[in-house]
Amino acid sequence: MAHLPGSIGELIGDLRRNKGWSQKELAKRSGVTESTLSHIESGITKQVDATALGKIAFALDTSTDYLLGLSKIRTPKHIDIMKLGLSEDVAR
Repeated sequence: MAHLPGSIGELIGDLRRNKGWSQKELAKRSGVTESTLSHIESGITKQVDATALGKIAFALDTSTDYLLGLSKIRTPKHIDIMKLGLSEDVAR
């Protein structure tokens, strides 16, 4: 298992700040309340709801695995199957 320094809240805060976003902006983009984000980043909330975590990860262009320290890969790769010349049926 990959080990990332700091807590999940610190990591979310770092990623948010790297994008130049306020908590209000991340709340708007993720659909998670600003209060919830504040509690996560400050460490008040230690266990993050899976749905909220998914929304936050998506908004920050990362994976839940990265936020949880299960992966060192920050940005998941998205492959456009059409660029590969594959049909959707083949890709499945």
